Amino acid sequence: MCRPRVVKSDCAFLESRRLHHPVLAGRMSGSFIPNDVALGSEAQNNSAAEHPKVMIFTGPNMSGKSTVLRMTCVAAIMAHMGCY
Repeated sequence: MCRPRVVKSDCAFLESRRLHHPVLAGRMSGSFIPNDVALGSEAQNNSAAEHPKVMIFTGPNMSGKSTVLRMTCVAAIMAHMGCY
């Protein structure tokens, strides 16, 4: 785990590395694969390094779409609360 950094910026962005779902990671005893999530860009004029601001997840049932969405939302909420 690492301490989240909440920064003041004119652009909205979220970047998470090796993100774990707080419940599933504990229940799966080491078999949970962490994910990287990047939305938006910290630099306003750096369009080459900009990540998409919106992601659309498609795929078959049981492919992890809801897990990625939930762990990203939970991580953002926990960071704002100071829980890490």
